[in-house]
Amino acid sequence: MTKNKTKQPTHNRRSTLSTQLTIRIVLFVAVSVVIMTVYSIYTIQNSITELSMTALTDETESCVNSLDGWIDSRLCFMEAVATTVKTTKFADDAALLKYFEAEIANEQGGTSDIYIGSKDGRFVDGTGWVPKEGFDPTERDWYKFGQGNDSMAVGATYHDGVTDGLMVPIAAKIDADTVLSGDISLNTITSQISSMNVMDNGYAFLIEKSTGTILAHANKDYIEKKISEENDSFLSEVASHYEEQLTPFLISDKGTDYYVMLQSVDKTDWILVTCANKVVITSRLNAARIRLIIVDVIVLVLLVLFCIFLIRHATKPIAGLTKIITKITDGDFSQEASVTGNNEITTMSEALNRFISTMHHTIRNLTDISNNLSEESKITSDASTEINSSAEVQLEASRQLNTAVSDVSASIEEIANNATELATTISIVSQNSTDSKEQMKGAVVAVNNGHDNIEAVSSKMKQINNTILELEKDVSTVGESMTEINNITDIIGDISSQTNLLALNASIEAARAGEAGKGFAVVATEIGNLANMSSEATMQITDLIQKISQQVKLSIERTEATVSDIQESNVQVEETNKNFREISNLVSKTMVSIDTVTSKINALDNVATSMAAVTQEQSASTEEMLATAEDLYEQSAAVAERCSNVMDTAHHLNDYAEQMNEKMQQFCL
Repeated sequence: MTKNKTKQPTHNRRSTLSTQLTIRIVLFVAVSVVIMTVYSIYTIQNSITELSMTALTDETESCVNSLDGWIDSRLCFMEAVATTVKTTKFADDAALLKYFEAEIANEQGGTSDIYIGSKDGRFVDGTGWVPKEGFDPTERDWYKFGQGNDSMAVGATYHDGVTDGLMVPIAAKIDADTVLSGDISLNTITSQISSMNVMDNGYAFLIEKSTGTILAHANKDYIEKKISEENDSFLSEVASHYEEQLTPFLISDKGTDYYVMLQSVDKTDWILVTCANKVVITSRLNAARIRLIIVDVIVLVLLVLFCIFLIRHATKPIAGLTKIITKITDGDFSQEASVTGNNEITTMSEALNRFISTMHHTIRNLTDISNNLSEESKITSDASTEINSSAEVQLEASRQLNTAVSDVSASIEEIANNATELATTISIVSQNSTDSKEQMKGAVVAVNNGHDNIEAVSSKMKQINNTILELEKDVSTVGESMTEINNITDIIGDISSQTNLLALNASIEAARAGEAGKGFAVVATEIGNLANMSSEATMQITDLIQKISQQVKLSIERTEATVSDIQESNVQVEETNKNFREISNLVSKTMVSIDTVTSKINALDNVATSMAAVTQEQSASTEEMLATAEDLYEQSAAVAERCSNVMDTAHHLNDYAEQMNEKMQQFCL
């Protein structure tokens, strides 16, 4: 008999839930911090760039405002001079000259000369310069420019040969024929702009837009040079952006990148150009990046340490539950979950303890049922073996009876054939009668033995019937126990479903919690997986119970069929017993007849005809006996075959009981 061995499940080496959660959360936090850092750097870069551009704009506007103020002061000065000239009647040109000299001496804003000219050739210069004969002031640029202005305005710059510097003419007409003009030196503005340090490492320069002349520059070689005459890509690029006022743009100058901004000077044709070195802005940005990265690394380390501590603290009870469930899956129900806290894990621990308690009761009941079934199956197997032996004995007795009846039939037939010769063969008939009497005695003994055997078989069949009926009750009890076990597994399945539902609710609540609940969402998922593992284990138990239930059901069906066969065999045995009684009676009558023949052998001639008739009747009776004996033999063979089936069924039932007992021994309580 082969015993089924349950193969223990093998588990691959797996990492712990806390490790998985730590890795995932650390990766998530790291990616989040990196994204935040990149976004922060991008934001800071834009902010620093915007602030730098704002600072550049402020410096540019401040310098332009300074220029505007300086120009306004020069215009106001010249307007005051013009008003004085218009309202004062000077005695002669000498008086006017003294006035000009006094104003030049008192003015500290850079005015180097004041002069006046008219169409009649009159010309007075505040410096005392006297032109050559034939000098016509109306042909000068300053006169032409002044004729177009009713109030003082700034004209185009020029190089003064006397002072060897750049001058700015400010001119306006006094009347229709007279123009007042003054020369203002740009040395002060040139020095101021040339010394500008735009945003710590930049510079500024001043361009006259109409002529493209550089009025002021940190590099003195560029002063009074026209951009169109210089082969300088940087200056050409600046000139192409004249219309883009206060809009910074990036230009490279001899390998150095500059943010450049242009702004016109009010009441002039000048454009102030400010250049901020990109390295200054980049260095600020790099410093901000480094500080931000250091802060992010510190925050990341603190978050990782906090997450590791929090995850290990939160998953510690789950690790204990996992260990207990793994041992339960391997059949060890001697575990007990520790119930702590007041959350979903507490509910799981309490449910698991209830499940273990229920399984303790169930396994004990199954073990008792298995032991009882094993004992009953052994008793049934022994009884079926004994019945099978009795059936074989009955079959052998039936075979002997059939042989004996066949011999009797042959003898009677021989007597019938020789009845006509009785007269001549009295001595032979007498001897044959003696032999027939002895044979009939043997037949009587054989019939009596067959009758006793049939009685024994009948008694054994009743015992088998009673045993099978008891076995049927026990098997029915096992079937009812299987139903109870199915109910218990349904309860276990409900517990797993409720646990899975609880895990789903926890996942939903974690999803509602947003970022704060993502960690616990993973925990809830693992709890759902544990519930699924419990459900799968329950399904395996259910499948095993269903197989046992099918085997028990098959045993019940076979037992019922065996009971029916035994009852039919019992009826046939009773009929055979009845036939043996009839045969015994017939044999007894035959013995009486033979005795009569023997006692009246001397009167055989008178009763020869009667003897022939009697022998014919005896021949018919022996034929009936032979048919009855053959039926008894066939019935005995059928009984033997059915007893063999009963024995095989009992052996199968014993095997099933041992298998069930072996399955139940896997569980540890």
